[in-house]
Amino acid sequence: MPVHDHRFQSFRSSLKAYGVGAGLAQLNHGVPHRFSGIFELDAGNLRCVHLFDKQGVYVATQMERCLMTDGFCGGAMVSQIGGASGGFPGATHYHAVPLLSPTEELIGTLCHFDAVSHELGAGEFLTLQRAARLLPSFLRFPSRITTGDKPSG
Repeated sequence: MPVHDHRFQSFRSSLKAYGVGAGLAQLNHGVPHRFSGIFELDAGNLRCVHLFDKQGVYVATQMERCLMTDGFCGGAMVSQIGGASGGFPGATHYHAVPLLSPTEELIGTLCHFDAVSHELGAGEFLTLQRAARLLPSFLRFPSRITTGDKPSG
């Protein structure tokens, strides 16, 4: 079994057994990037809804919305909880893939990112793409849940 298949299976197992946070941590485990995140697209803005930080310093709620035009996911990190003011290490290097609804609507992004550039091998990029196809059924984006909707577990 190729390494990327094993990595995807580990991600899927963690996701199913322990939830999105554990799946994201498992996905990040195989890459050099400090952060992995899931960003919701809501009215042209990206909002971080899940974040894994290898150093355990930042959480998704520390990030503000940013315009999708600021980047597929990088602008959400650079302009938010630090950047020029210190704190967050200005993550300008990222690899991102789209998250699509069952009707192929763009609903967000899945990213690995860091303040320094890292290569992402073809196998790891394939794992990221496969994870992005699986994740939407596990996500309950706040902007998509209306009063009458109840997220399924």
